[in-house]
Amino acid sequence: MSKFGPKEALVEEELYHQIRGVLDKNNSCLNGIKFGTIQPQWSVHGGGIADLVLTFDDGKPFLVIECKRKIDKPSGSKTIRDFDVFGNNVLNQALSYAMRLGTFAFATTNGSRLALFRTPKEGEPFRIDTHRLLVIDPFKLDSKNVNGLLDFLSKWQSGIHVRLVEIDWFFISRLRSFVDFLSKSFEPVIKTLSSEPEFSKKLQDFSQRVGGVTLNQLARENAYLLMNKIVFYKILERHYKVSKLKPISAPDGKFFCEFLKGFFKKAIIVTGDFEPIFITEFYDDIPLPNEEFILDEVNSFIQEMDTYRLEEVGSDVVGYIYEELIPDEERHRLGQFYTPPPIAELIVKWAVRSSGDVILDPAVGSGTFPVKAYKRLYELILDKHAKSEKKISSGAIHKKILSQLYADDINPFSAHLTSVNLAMRNVKHPTSEMNIFVEDFFSLRSRMEVFAPYTIKTPQGEIKRHIAIPPFDAIVANPPYTRGNEINNKTEKLISLSIGDTLKKYKMSGGLLNETGIYVHFIIHAYDFLKKHGRIGMIINNSWLQADYGVNFGNFLLDHFRVKAVIDFNQRLFRVPLVATCVLLLEKEDNANERRKNKTVFLYVDEESEVEDILVAVNEPQKWVDIFHINEVNQNDLPTDQKWVKKFFNTEEIEVAIAGSPLMVSTAHFFEPRYSNITGVTARGGTGADKFFYLSKQESTKWNIPKDFLVPVLVRSRYNKFFTFTIDDWKDLRQREKPCYAFVCHQGKNNLSESVKEFIKWGEKTDLVRIKADEQPKTANQSLASLTRAKDKKRFFGWYDLRGITKSPIFVSRRAQYHNKFALAKINKLAIDDGFVTFVPKNEIMDLQLNAVLSSLNSDIGRFFVEIYGRSTGGGAIELDDKSAGKIPIINYEKISKESIEELGVLFSKLEAETRQIGDAETQESILKLQPIVDGIDAKMADILGIDFAVIEKMKTITKFFYERRLARIDDARPESVKGEEEPKIGPPKKLKKVQKINNDKQLTKWLDEK
Repeated sequence: MSKFGPKEALVEEELYHQIRGVLDKNNSCLNGIKFGTIQPQWSVHGGGIADLVLTFDDGKPFLVIECKRKIDKPSGSKTIRDFDVFGNNVLNQALSYAMRLGTFAFATTNGSRLALFRTPKEGEPFRIDTHRLLVIDPFKLDSKNVNGLLDFLSKWQSGIHVRLVEIDWFFISRLRSFVDFLSKSFEPVIKTLSSEPEFSKKLQDFSQRVGGVTLNQLARENAYLLMNKIVFYKILERHYKVSKLKPISAPDGKFFCEFLKGFFKKAIIVTGDFEPIFITEFYDDIPLPNEEFILDEVNSFIQEMDTYRLEEVGSDVVGYIYEELIPDEERHRLGQFYTPPPIAELIVKWAVRSSGDVILDPAVGSGTFPVKAYKRLYELILDKHAKSEKKISSGAIHKKILSQLYADDINPFSAHLTSVNLAMRNVKHPTSEMNIFVEDFFSLRSRMEVFAPYTIKTPQGEIKRHIAIPPFDAIVANPPYTRGNEINNKTEKLISLSIGDTLKKYKMSGGLLNETGIYVHFIIHAYDFLKKHGRIGMIINNSWLQADYGVNFGNFLLDHFRVKAVIDFNQRLFRVPLVATCVLLLEKEDNANERRKNKTVFLYVDEESEVEDILVAVNEPQKWVDIFHINEVNQNDLPTDQKWVKKFFNTEEIEVAIAGSPLMVSTAHFFEPRYSNITGVTARGGTGADKFFYLSKQESTKWNIPKDFLVPVLVRSRYNKFFTFTIDDWKDLRQREKPCYAFVCHQGKNNLSESVKEFIKWGEKTDLVRIKADEQPKTANQSLASLTRAKDKKRFFGWYDLRGITKSPIFVSRRAQYHNKFALAKINKLAIDDGFVTFVPKNEIMDLQLNAVLSSLNSDIGRFFVEIYGRSTGGGAIELDDKSAGKIPIINYEKISKESIEELGVLFSKLEAETRQIGDAETQESILKLQPIVDGIDAKMADILGIDFAVIEKMKTITKFFYERRLARIDDARPESVKGEEEPKIGPPKKLKKVQKINNDKQLTKWLDEK
């Protein structure tokens, strides 16, 4: 049994063991500091027990760590384990222990974050700004984090330079901790309230309006809003004669919140403004819990906020904090991602051109675009008045700008963030004219009136403010990244009502909603809100450039806009996996001749760049071809039947040179590309129930399935590591009890054995079908593919009948992370799953010819055409469908010499042999090792086709760009890769840079210049 009692917190116990482990590993000596031991439950003179105490080797206490908060009550002490590590109460507790024990430092942790402080000297008041040492956020109870903590402490104690946590980042962590703590406190309150009919109805209505909300999300947003209100009130205290907000004494959580509301209402009266910040409708109905320690933590936060000045931290601090506070998975579900300020700056500077421009952000999020638009308009207004003798006050400018900015979001939480962000532009000059509304964008129409999401006081009483939606000079946005199948039913209906006819006209209705993100619909709908020659600037997912629906979307753009620029980035700009982005710059143009005369700039940014440089390159592309990858195209020459991604690298010349050769044909010339080679498998539904149709050796034996109904099968791409799939490869799968047999039974039930009948009955009563989260479980016979087979009585005996297998010697995985591997099936009768595209020969083909075809398909030429014909998907994968696979050019073995066929065949055999030697062709390392053989295939292909090898080299370079562009989705996000005029003032702690040697030969003036 542990020396800790059974009621002790696991955090304390695990941290104890981790620290002991690090000390033992380092013989209790780190960076010259000799430690003793880590001691739990240390009695402190004067009362109290410290959770953990780390000592020096002489037994003197060095560090106190508090893992829980103790509260003394008349009935006895109470232990709180889920606490705010930055709260005054737990800090004072840890500080008290540290002072009485005489330790050098103290820390607080709840297992998810850790805060470390220097212990003040006797008589020195404790201040977090002067005594802070380190924040580990997030903090994991593992050896890596604990080793980092002890390494920092030992360096600090021994005098080795360490970087203290920046005060601004400390502030962010403090807010994160408060929101985490408070949101967990709100969860049981909301859960209880949701059982009450009145609140439940409000919650249901609210959820439908915003497209769905979980109780956890609601609790987190409510915590964030309360934090915002307190922080903003503290800002007002410094600029207005509002009552000082001090810790509140209240009998319960409801009274506490009502007391706070009283302060907020008085602030609205005193300032004559700020309703959007302090009135948050549905959220205002949620009280704090009736736990004294929770109210103490809120009071602690109120008191502590006198220390910070949020308004001085940065231009879009609200958005930045939002980025850090809301978990990635939550923002992904909402489709909401914080826009990197430089990207917003880029778009706004291009789109906003006059001091009188009226601007809309229809998916405002935290308000990054309005903040940048505010700054842009401010500069334009100042510039305009500088040229005249008439002066204008900052208050008048503030009021004018807010009258020109319009913002919409479906979520009132986002509207609140934007209200705070804009209000902080100039808190000294309030205005009640913020044009921020909470509506589904697709419910809006130009020139209609909407209500602001708050009430304002008038001589006639409190009323909802009307906002008339004008036509706009510019629409700027980062639309939601919600995928089609994630769009809620209400929004889907609104999309149909607002732009349904346009979607039908451009053949984007129906399947489009399941394939693409909602950003396409945002741009289509935004068109009607623009003035003549109005501008759209949006940052959107770049997958449309390489998707079939993108062709139709491109046609819409060609018919309605001068497409000024498409700017693609090879770095992910958002801190969320799988989102790669491009910026789209459009000018509304109803005149077809003007559209045709326009020149479109395709700009690919593949390294760190300045916003100003990108803007100049858009306007003067020819001067920047040596800096960026730029292709300027007459809009009239943009294709109406091809994907636009090819325009970034001007691939047409290479396509013509290779695919246009009389010695090349498409794969569809010799083969029929199709999903799977199993007759009863559908393109979308597969078998309908893989767990029924694909069996391991053990499963087939268990059900006593006759061999006549069992066909060797290749189910997944990871089971095929090489360029051939042999009987030995299949036997290895069978030996490892992987799915290796397909159940292919083309007979009526009456002719089947009892064991097979029992197997089919099992499929009819067992839930075996993969379903979506909101679907009911389905048996094997209830899947769409099974139902389709059951209806087709001419071809199938029933739902269980897959009919047969068509010989397909060549197959390729539909999706590949690096390169699609075209492989040869060396098993005469092999069933291949619909996760592959199979190639069925239209005529008899010899083995030598097959090898030559496979050689050309696996060359860099094949890779090039896969990249431009395939579709880039989530996770950076490239996907081939049957149509795109059929377009890939291959060598025309009927028109080249037998010698050339043999040489290509030998190269393929060499590629396969080397792959077997390496062990696979799946990893980047393996692909690099195989590249010399691929280079040899490329050279041979160039020789056969009579193409200058320089063309092949250019093709390889372009292929690499496509490849890297895809893989950027799985790299760490680098929003800093585009630099704007303003460097963020806050951010996570940076790693120490290596100390560089000083060049003592420099002149004194040079040193002064550098300083």
